[in-house]
Amino acid sequence: MSNSKAFFALLKTQLKVQFNLSALRYKIFKNKRTLMQTLFAVLIMLFLLFLFFGFFSTAFNVVTKAGFMVGQPELVLVVALLSAQLLGLLTGIFTLMSTFYYSKDLPMLIAMPFKPWQIIAAKLLVTQITLYILLVPLLVAGIGLYAHYVQVGSMYWIVASIVTLMSPLLPLSIAALIVVILMRFVNLTKNRTIFTVLGSLVGAAIGIGIQVFSQRLTTTGNAPETLSEQANLLKAISAAFPPSLWGAKAIAFPNAQGLVYLLLFLGVSFAAFICMLAISQQVFYKAAIAGMESTAPQKRLTRKEISKASDTTRSHTMALFSKEWKLFWRTPLFLSNALSPFIIFFIAVFLPMITSSSGGQSVNDLSQLLNVPNGGLIMNLILAGILLMSIAMNSVSYTAFSREGRTYWMSLSIPVKRREQVNAKLINCLAIETVFATLITVAFSLLFRRSLSDILTVIALLVPAMIPPICVNMALDALMPKLDWVTPQQLFKRGIFTLLFFLLSLIPVGIMGATAIFLLNKQVSTNLIYVSIICLSVVIAAVTYELLLMASKNFYKLPE
Repeated sequence: MSNSKAFFALLKTQLKVQFNLSALRYKIFKNKRTLMQTLFAVLIMLFLLFLFFGFFSTAFNVVTKAGFMVGQPELVLVVALLSAQLLGLLTGIFTLMSTFYYSKDLPMLIAMPFKPWQIIAAKLLVTQITLYILLVPLLVAGIGLYAHYVQVGSMYWIVASIVTLMSPLLPLSIAALIVVILMRFVNLTKNRTIFTVLGSLVGAAIGIGIQVFSQRLTTTGNAPETLSEQANLLKAISAAFPPSLWGAKAIAFPNAQGLVYLLLFLGVSFAAFICMLAISQQVFYKAAIAGMESTAPQKRLTRKEISKASDTTRSHTMALFSKEWKLFWRTPLFLSNALSPFIIFFIAVFLPMITSSSGGQSVNDLSQLLNVPNGGLIMNLILAGILLMSIAMNSVSYTAFSREGRTYWMSLSIPVKRREQVNAKLINCLAIETVFATLITVAFSLLFRRSLSDILTVIALLVPAMIPPICVNMALDALMPKLDWVTPQQLFKRGIFTLLFFLLSLIPVGIMGATAIFLLNKQVSTNLIYVSIICLSVVIAAVTYELLLMASKNFYKLPE
C-alpha cells in the first residue's frame, strides 16, 4: 500500500474511533435504547453550543460597536480569530498530549508499518475536525456580526470559510510541536500528570484574563479614549500573534491586499504543519516508547518501619479512608479535576467584584446587603448555596467508585463489609470537599471582612448539607461505574452522564434552598432558620445515604 493510501486509511479509522461511527451503526439497527441516549446527548450538546454561540455573539456585538467608534470595524474579526486560535492552542496542548501518548491504540499503531508523521498527521487532523465543534460557532458569531454591519460580497464568505477551516491548523501545529518535544525529554511515567495540573492552572489564568478583558470591553461607556486604549490593546495582542491579524484582514479586504494576507495566513499555517511533521518524524517514536517503559520504586521499607506499621491497628473504615485520602492527594489529575469547580466559582463570582472598573464599587455594593434586615443571614445562605453547587458538580463524588478502575476486584475480595467500604468513600469525599469549601469560605470572608462566627456558621451549614448531593453522585456512580479507564483523563470524560449526575444532585440542594427562601419570606428568626436548614439537611442526608447503600449493591456484586 502506498504512503498516501495508508495515511488516508489511518485517517478514516481514526475518524471512526473519534466519533464512534461504527458503534453508531450498531446502535441504529440493534440497540435502540443506546441510540436514544446518544440522540439525547447530541441534543444537549446542540443546546450548549447554542448558548456558547449566544454568549460570543453578545460579546462580539460590543466589540463591533467599539470598532466602529474608533474607525476599525474589522476589530471584531481580529478578536474572533484571535480568541479561536488561542482556544485552539490551549485545548490542543492537552488534547494532543492525550491523543499522542495516552491513547489505547498507540502500541498497536507503532507496531504497524506506519511512519511517525502519518500517525501524527492523522491524529492532529482528527483533533482539528473535533475542534470545529467549538471554534466554528465562535468564528461564525464574529464573521456574521461584521457582515451584518458592513456590506459584503460573495468573496467575503468564500475567504471567511477558508480562514475558518484553516484557523485551527497553526495553533494545533504549535501545540503538537510543544507536546512532541516536551514529552521526548520528560519521563512520562513519572511526570505526565503534573502537566495536567499545570494545564489547569494555566487554564484558570487564561479564564481570569478573559474575564478581566471582557469587563473592559463591556464598560466602554461613551468615552473615545477608553475605546482607543482597547484598540491599542488588541493591536498589541494581535502583534504578538500576527496570523490572527492576517486572517482578519484577508476576510475584511476582498481585494489584492486581502489576497496577500490570505496567502500569508495559509503559507505560515502549512509551513508550521510541515515543520512539526519533520520534527515529529525524528522524535515521536522515541518519546512514545519511553512513555511505555515502567520504573521500579526507589524507596524500600526497613524492617523497623514494617514492624511499626504492622503494630498499628485501625478500623476497616478508617484504613480504607486513609487509602482513599492518600490516593487522591497523590494523583494530580484527581486533585486538578476536583479543584476545577471551585476555581470556576472564584472566576465567576469573586473576580467581577475584585476587577470592577469602578474601583471596587461592586464589592461595596454587595457589602450593602449587610445593612438590610437579615443581610448577614442572606449572604451566608448565598455563599453556602453557591458552594453546594460547586460540590454537586465536583468529580470527587461522581468518581468515588469508578476511581478503583482495574483494582475493582480487590473491593470484592477483601473481607470488609460493603457498608464499611461505602462509609470510607463517603468520609473521603466529605473530608476533601470540606477542605476546599473551607478555603473558599475563608477567602470570601476576608474579602468582605466577615467575622469568624460567620465562617463557622457557613461551615456548619455546609457539612450536613453537602452529604445529600455527594450521596446522590456516589449512588449514580455505583449504578453506572466506569472501570475500563487506562489513564485518569478517560475517567472524567463521561459526556452526558456528568451533566446527568450534576442535575440530579441539585435536587436535594434545591429542596434546601426553597426551604430557606420560604422561611425568609415568613420572617422566621435567624437562629431558627439556621437550625431548620441543618435539621432538614440531616434528614435528607439520612434518606440519600440509604439510597447510596442500596445502589452500592450493584457495584459490589460479582460480575456475571
